[in-house]
Amino acid sequence: MTASESKQPPPSLRHVLEGWAEPPSFHGRYGPVPRRTRQAAKKVTKLASAESRKPEPYDLEKLYERACDAANSDGIGCLGRVDLRRLPWVLFFPKADSAETRHSWLGGRPEVARDYRNWLVTQIRTSTVLALVNEFLRVYPVDLPTFEQWLRLLRDLRESATSPGLQQLEPDLFALHGDGKIVRRMVASRETDVRKLGLKEGLARCEFLKSGAREHLRATSRRLQNEENSREETEDLLNFLELDDGLRFGDGRMCGETANALLLPFAEESPAGSASLEMVCTWFVKRFGDPRLPAHDHRWRYVLPEAKNVICGWLVRRAFEQFFLLLDYTAYDYHWRYRKAFWKAYMQHGMVDEIWLILGRSARINLKHISDDNLPDGELLDADANQSVLLMRIKGTTVAEWSHNGSCRIWRKDNLSAPKLYRPRYYRNYLVSRTRDFRQRHDGSPQGRWQGLIARQIGEYTGQEVLRRKDYMP
Repeated sequence: MTASESKQPPPSLRHVLEGWAEPPSFHGRYGPVPRRTRQAAKKVTKLASAESRKPEPYDLEKLYERACDAANSDGIGCLGRVDLRRLPWVLFFPKADSAETRHSWLGGRPEVARDYRNWLVTQIRTSTVLALVNEFLRVYPVDLPTFEQWLRLLRDLRESATSPGLQQLEPDLFALHGDGKIVRRMVASRETDVRKLGLKEGLARCEFLKSGAREHLRATSRRLQNEENSREETEDLLNFLELDDGLRFGDGRMCGETANALLLPFAEESPAGSASLEMVCTWFVKRFGDPRLPAHDHRWRYVLPEAKNVICGWLVRRAFEQFFLLLDYTAYDYHWRYRKAFWKAYMQHGMVDEIWLILGRSARINLKHISDDNLPDGELLDADANQSVLLMRIKGTTVAEWSHNGSCRIWRKDNLSAPKLYRPRYYRNYLVSRTRDFRQRHDGSPQGRWQGLIARQIGEYTGQEVLRRKDYMP
């Protein structure tokens, strides 16, 4: 044994308990484990964790009432020892749904923060301090008048701690603006495990991290606006905002803040060639869902219309590209080259407001084979499995463009029988209904015959300028 090893202090009781485990051969050698032995094992585990058990909701209400009575009379110092040890659970109780609720918090009263500090620094109970850390970071009440009091108390307790459970806590957890510092580090390192901060997994979605994420989102939004944020930096932030194959912060208001921060920088100019926008929009469709579908309204409720327009415009462009990518894979050249040039002209002139892709069973399989995109679409029934339909809205006029040899059909804006977009399933008869106002086969493509007829018809129905031949001929 070396001199340095001989000077090491003996392991603490908690360290020994954490390493305790029932011998694996116990059951096989001695038969079933006696009841008292099992109970003792549970006690050992509890001691090793050094955590306070959170009281049941009924107990919390009673404790809160007793603490309020004490605070209104002789101060919380007159509470019993057990109540004082459990007080962290009711300092920010009940759960805040409004400013009025937060106003009633015991933790927002300066005299409560002062008296509890005076009691806590004399006790140095690790389990009680960890409970306070847990509740403080869970709520992270930056708008309370006592916020910095609690921050200083926890910082002092952590600095003077001898317990490993407190020493392993990241110091910046209790620094002013520490939320932003820690989130910036987690984003840059792609570290999502809060246990590296000395915290329990249950705090992975706490208000402390949410507050830091808000700060980081604001900074990223400014950098995107000024074209200073790299694609990798944006990708790192999106990675942090994910957790367990879902959103780290999935409440409606945080969803709104996230979408506004990351989409609004692309709202002013055409971002069609932006790699960052491509990545951001793909992420939002995956995590928030399609904003055009009612089933995803809860994610998009607090998103500004300008931000929604960014992703809806991207969805229009992507659906258009997917339709003609599919035709490139499945159809002959004369079936699609002229049509792609024709409808691309309408896209470039900003006349296509909405698009919904409708796919037959084989067409959907083919598209998944040739594209990594997983955009929402409708299912085409009672039609050739290779068929697909591009259902468009052009200034209120509805257009159904079929793949292969299907004719193009158009419905006026005031035609109530026009096919509705964004449905999950479509029957062929619904899309070829006799209620259409115009139908045109794709004859005479090289001469621009069908193109001229459709262009004049759309111009008549929409009141827009008719596209010229040079705009749409390849």
